[in-house]
Amino acid sequence: CTISTLWDYNRKWFSGRGSHLAALSALKEILQDLSHKDITFLMKKDILSGEMLTPSINGIFEAPDLETTFRTLKNGITRPDLLLKLNKATTLGKQIFKHYRKYPEKWDPKAFNDWFGKTRRLFDKI
Repeated sequence: CTISTLWDYNRKWFSGRGSHLAALSALKEILQDLSHKDITFLMKKDILSGEMLTPSINGIFEAPDLETTFRTLKNGITRPDLLLKLNKATTLGKQIFKHYRKYPEKWDPKAFNDWFGKTRRLFDKI
């Protein structure tokens, strides 16, 4: 098989399931350094909730909606450092998710290299 022959499968995977896994990977990289104290704070303040974590446990990236964002700001106002870290994770997660959804339709070395270059730049922000 040639790359052109397999490209449709490759594109479907990266723009579908791959977009969720890439976004979750970015979140993990940013948030894995949270201390137990930070995680406890986020749980007590209902910033990290079962409702929010369930999709990610199932491998689905879901960006917080407006209501969740406002609740996070209100409940986490005493910890701006944590809010900034959460914002960075969410922002990069959304950017990566959207970028993967734009995986090149057809095999074209230039289009793929451009896509991959942007992928690198996004992950380098972590």
